[in-house]
Amino acid sequence: MITNIDAISVVVADQDAALAYYHDTLGFDVRMDDVMSNGMRFLMVAPPQGQSGMVLFPASGETQPGGSFGTVFATADCRATHAELSSKGVNFIEEPTEQDWGGIQAQFLDPDGNHFILIELPEQMQIEGKL
Repeated sequence: MITNIDAISVVVADQDAALAYYHDTLGFDVRMDDVMSNGMRFLMVAPPQGQSGMVLFPASGETQPGGSFGTVFATADCRATHAELSSKGVNFIEEPTEQDWGGIQAQFLDPDGNHFILIELPEQMQIEGKL
């Protein structure tokens, strides 16, 4: 049985620049930064105390930045997180907006054009442990 998502891969143009963005701007922890036997750098970041990580995968050939869409980051307070990240220069393409299903979401792009959703679940879902 699958119990959770361990990691997703996000294609980036420059791993060092992406690391600076995800670590310094978004506040993610570095889970792994190592060179594999094939010489490729394996770089994984994750939100503090997060279960899942993001592999910052270098662009090559047909795999180019800007293709990631639909990755959702959870927060207990979407508006406060939006304000904090906006003050750090995060490019929001949707302001925090109340959704028909009761949550609040905002959307942003990373410097490589990858698309992410920031979501605050309704209070009842937070109480039930779905955040």
